[in-house]
Amino acid sequence: MFEKVIDFIIAERTLQDERFGDINKSNTAKDWLPILGEEFGEVNTAILNNDKDNLKEELTQVAAV
Repeated sequence: MFEKVIDFIIAERTLQDERFGDINKSNTAKDWLPILGEEFGEVNTAILNNDKDNLKEELTQVAAV
């Protein structure tokens, strides 16, 4: 199970690099903090809406950031 979770995170990290750029080339947290905030907000929305299917995806996105 652990390996599957890591695979999900790696796949999401790749998508985020394509969408936002390589996190390793950013020198400051200000570039990534708004993205993390947005993803964390989506986790909260999924919890409030009891949306268990979307919660897994949103948690994976937070972990990838």
